[in-house]
Amino acid sequence: MTSAMPSTLDAGALRLRRFRAEDADQVLDAVRESGTALSMYETWARPPFRHADAVEYVGWWTAGWEDRTSYFYAAAKDQRLIGACGLFGLDLDAGEASLGFWIRSSQTGRGYASLSAHHLADATFASLGLHRIEMRVATGNAASLRVCSKIGAIEDRLVPDGLELDGDRHDAIVLSLWPEVDEQPGSTFAP
Repeated sequence: MTSAMPSTLDAGALRLRRFRAEDADQVLDAVRESGTALSMYETWARPPFRHADAVEYVGWWTAGWEDRTSYFYAAAKDQRLIGACGLFGLDLDAGEASLGFWIRSSQTGRGYASLSAHHLADATFASLGLHRIEMRVATGNAASLRVCSKIGAIEDRLVPDGLELDGDRHDAIVLSLWPEVDEQPGSTFAP
C-alpha cells in the first residue's frame, strides 16, 4: 500500500490521467456541450460557465493532488476529454472516500462512466488501502444510479434531503463499494 494514487490509469478504451492546466479549454467545451444534462447534478457546472470557471475548477482538481485531499482524473479518448472521475472527501484514518464521475453528453450511453469509476475504485483500493468508497446520488439521477449498480455498488441508505443542488434539497441514495468489487454480491460490472 502506498499513500498516493498513480498519475495515469489505463481504463481500456479510456485513459484516466491527472488534470493539467491546459485542460481548461476542453472542460469548458464539455460543460457547454452538456448544458442542463450535466448542470442538473454537478453544482460546479452551472451556466453561465465561463473560461475563468473552467480554469478555477481545473486548478482545484490539480491542487487536490498536491495536498493529497482529492484525486480527480480527466477521462480522455484519443486525446479528447470526454469527462472526469474523481476521489474526494478522502479520510485515510477512517479508510474512506467519496467517488464522483461525469461524461460529456455526446459520449454518454457508451459505458465510459462505469469504466472510469470501476478503474478508479480498483486503483484507490490498491494504492490507498481504503476500506470503503461512497457514492451519494440524487434519487432522480437514473443514469448515475445505473453506473453505481454496474460497478457493484451496494445501496446503503436513503438520505432525505441528502443533496443540495442549485439551492434545492434532494433525496439521495448512498451507495458503497468495498475492496474486490468484482466479488461483491450483486456486482455485474461489464463496460
